[in-house]
Amino acid sequence: MADRGAADLLRPDDLAPAWFTRLDHLHLPLYSLLPEPLASAARRAAELARAAGASVSVDLASAGPIVGAGRREVSGRIEAVKPDVLFTTVGEARALLAGGPAERLLDLAAVVVVKRGAHGATLLARPSSGTDGGGERHRFDVATRPLEAPDTTSAGDAFDAGFLVTWLLARRESAPLTIALHRSAVAGHRAAARHLSGPRLELSLE
Repeated sequence: MADRGAADLLRPDDLAPAWFTRLDHLHLPLYSLLPEPLASAARRAAELARAAGASVSVDLASAGPIVGAGRREVSGRIEAVKPDVLFTTVGEARALLAGGPAERLLDLAAVVVVKRGAHGATLLARPSSGTDGGGERHRFDVATRPLEAPDTTSAGDAFDAGFLVTWLLARRESAPLTIALHRSAVAGHRAAARHLSGPRLELSLE
């Protein structure tokens, strides 16, 4: 159950431009793009991040909000922040595309990462301005070693973190697109595996 609490009340005017001056990247879950005024604050944050030269990513986070808000509405909200990288699971992609081909997600972002759990990840990319590869689009899979994990909570977030840190470093080093994508996916898998293999602390509700 996702509960953002007071975060739903965040407004664009609450954001200070100085917070973004040394920013490398802004990551947003879909949850931040739907309710107001939080959605307006998220769009403003994306604008401030872009102005500071940072990149932006969005994670679809859950199929439920996509179904609830509607595919067209969700697509519009994503387009408004112009993400460089879009993260999704297979189920979330199906919900957004109504079962259509995953390549359609490249209309929303230059890089799409489809997380497939124990089956690894599918990487989709189209060259954006200033990248290598001409007009060629890329699609390939990166495997991972399956793990026994009764609770996968936050594994997707750990994957995003590992992917993004490596992606930023690879692009800073001007690594070729496919190499940067492969390195980043492997790092994402490793981050998720560490999370799943470590001790799981639970909050007591008593």
